[in-house]
Amino acid sequence: MLRLLALLAALVIATSAPAATHLFVDAPRDGALNLRAGPSTGYSVLEAMPHGSRVRVLSAPGTWLKVESASGRVGWAHGGYLSAQPVLIEVRDPVPAPDPVQERRWVDAPDGALNLRGGPDTQYAVQSILRNGDAVTVLGDIGSWSLVQPETGPLGWSATRYLVDRAPRPDPVIAPPTAVPGPVVPMIARIVNRCRDAYERDLRRCIRRELGMDAGS
Repeated sequence: MLRLLALLAALVIATSAPAATHLFVDAPRDGALNLRAGPSTGYSVLEAMPHGSRVRVLSAPGTWLKVESASGRVGWAHGGYLSAQPVLIEVRDPVPAPDPVQERRWVDAPDGALNLRGGPDTQYAVQSILRNGDAVTVLGDIGSWSLVQPETGPLGWSATRYLVDRAPRPDPVIAPPTAVPGPVVPMIARIVNRCRDAYERDLRRCIRRELGMDAGS
């Protein structure tokens, strides 16, 4: 219905608007209106006229109007996206400025990695990934988020709880168990086989003899 009313308004403008009438681009969804080389979508785009910008109507022979854009370029625009009244331009809130801080911190995340985002919320895109132990400079805080500058790469936002005031200790490296030398295994088997029937007193002498520690016996 709104589009139909806009089209009807364009037709009224086309039939009654005098030369040099000023209109305003009304394209909030796309944020801009294409200025074309001719009066149809088959012509090339000369310029994208921003939503809310002012244009000067040079002629209005039909649905398409010949206009001069705010930059001074002349072309054709669809009348359904032009308004006789100034339009409301939505201003999106920028990322708020953080409270200034200048501290050195280190990454210590449970998964071993920390996302660096474009803003102080998980809805912002991930710009890069920091690893545990990476040093950063905290430039500011907003709530539970910190604006940080890594040692390399662009600055971004990370969760404050994963930034610590000292470098985390690296995980200990556990050495693999030392393998038993190959010759030892058959030697133990030989001792067990030869000394298994000896009594306790003679067992020690047997073991020492097999190990070469009691050569005189």
